[in-house]
Amino acid sequence: MDDAAVDAQLERFKPPEQLPPLPKVGLGTRLYADERVHRVVPAPIGFGLARARAEYLWRRNEGLRDNALKSMEFVVGRSSRKHEVEALAQRYLVQTAYRSEVLWRPWLTGNLPVSGVEHPQAALARGNGAILNFMHHGPYVGLTVSVDKVGVHAYAAIAPFYFEEPTPGFAGHRDRQHGKCLARGAHTFSAAGGFPLLTGLLKANRFVGLNTDSPGTLEMDFLGRRVKAASGAAKLSLKYGSPIVPVVARDIGKPGRAKIEFLPPLYPEEHPDPEQLQQAIADAHAPAILAWPEALEWPLDRWKPADPEEARYFGFED
Repeated sequence: MDDAAVDAQLERFKPPEQLPPLPKVGLGTRLYADERVHRVVPAPIGFGLARARAEYLWRRNEGLRDNALKSMEFVVGRSSRKHEVEALAQRYLVQTAYRSEVLWRPWLTGNLPVSGVEHPQAALARGNGAILNFMHHGPYVGLTVSVDKVGVHAYAAIAPFYFEEPTPGFAGHRDRQHGKCLARGAHTFSAAGGFPLLTGLLKANRFVGLNTDSPGTLEMDFLGRRVKAASGAAKLSLKYGSPIVPVVARDIGKPGRAKIEFLPPLYPEEHPDPEQLQQAIADAHAPAILAWPEALEWPLDRWKPADPEEARYFGFED
């Protein structure tokens, strides 16, 4: 697939403003799901209300509290921070609330500080394309636009539902807003049947964005736990000789903000099989996740424990 064919394939995916109309919702929901309203309300007030609601839910909503506790136990329960699960679980609900709030304030995540730009540049210089490998960590909706501003333009495969008829109610508005944020500074396309396009992009020597914190079958050790995760990044890298550049988020102590850091590339010839490369990916991301585990989005929807008994304990379906 040459450059012209790649661009023609990308044009099949409509930008958010050309997608099916959003569902009808009540006045309150319509106002909340409007960026203009959030521009009127100062950010400190918006984030303060989000935090207050998260703290209230921690005290009053047993189901959410239990989910937060299990989420943090899943992430750090076998790590050096295993004794901090309860405190991290409380902060996890706060970070989740911040991530929801910042979704409607995209101007706050459009200029996240970025370091290590020399790493993706070096990876792309080899001529086989490069894979920007990230986790759903911190205010990741600002990742693509922020790295685009420093010259790293990503082509990202995202969930098919972003291009389909929206879900009824508020969820449809939230998903559309999420898709809009991801499309800032990037070309996004459906992950469904997107393998030929991914390979075409790499052959055209472009940056492809792929995550590894999605369900899959390739095993790896992550913070002391054996889990199964998505294998796309590792397998594409090995097949096409494309380096993988891990991209991590660092806490800077401000709601809805983070520092984005490119790590040194992982070269496929140094990790000659999928299992080794997958483990190298996990090892690259682990320190950033361990430093800020409460900012990992929905851990119990991500990796699945390799041990069936553990999987049942954490609520994963067979």
